Amino acid sequence: MATFDSTTLTGAPRVTVRLPPFWAEQPAIWFAQAEAQFPLANIGDEQTKFYYTISQPDQRYAARVAPPVHIPYATLRAVAVGRLTPSKERRIYQIITVEEMGDRKPWQFLGHLRTLAPDMPEYIMRPIWASRLPPQIREYSLAKMSARTFPDRPVPATREATPSTFVHSDLKKCTHVFLRRVTTSRALELTYSGPYQVLSRKDKSMQILVRGRLATVSTDRVKPAYLLNETGRGTTTKTFNPAADETPTAVPHAVPPQHVQRTTRSGRHVHFADCFNS
Repeated sequence: MATFDSTTLTGAPRVTVRLPPFWAEQPAIWFAQAEAQFPLANIGDEQTKFYYTISQPDQRYAARVAPPVHIPYATLRAVAVGRLTPSKERRIYQIITVEEMGDRKPWQFLGHLRTLAPDMPEYIMRPIWASRLPPQIREYSLAKMSARTFPDRPVPATREATPSTFVHSDLKKCTHVFLRRVTTSRALELTYSGPYQVLSRKDKSMQILVRGRLATVSTDRVKPAYLLNETGRGTTTKTFNPAADETPTAVPHAVPPQHVQRTTRSGRHVHFADCFNS
């Protein structure tokens, strides 16, 4: 990489110009890199730009350009790009006969071929690209490209963060359910309470009778209750009739317990708990 100090040209201290090595395969890109250095060094004179750029190409490319000293920088740039840039026919010939994969990855090699001939159709570019790949990676690269370009079917959207909720199938026809507690349970406390009678149900909720009150709960909080029938053999499952549940069911009012007064042998009047009154 050439380094120049522009102080000797104008007498004013400026940023040192560092031009990259001349790139004969892409002269337009090289001139763009060189022109990015000129504003940093506060260089705007065409003759100064000419002196910097003409010293970079080696003898082969300098002879092909053969620029006169008196021409401005813009003319030098146009002549160099026009004479050193390969023609379209030469780039296609280079792709077909010369270019090899080398140490590039398959996708890097394909991008390089597209850079050489951006107007070449894909149905011509891909067979040439595939023929230069090693046999052990050719099938894998072609299959991967086909999967990217032509998918067999669209990938369905998923919601992996949403857990699926288990709903028991017997909830559609059971008459009583157990209700899961939502509060923090204490030691030896049951997780479910009930059973409670089912009054009506919908797709995601149901109405149950909890201690004489109507409560609407979600179906993921309940599980079916299996009750013994009157004969004591097996369980009874009453089929739920949705049509009958469309009409609101009257909730029975809780009857307050009647305290029974008893008289002991000593003549004292006492009240016992309900469990002792039979």
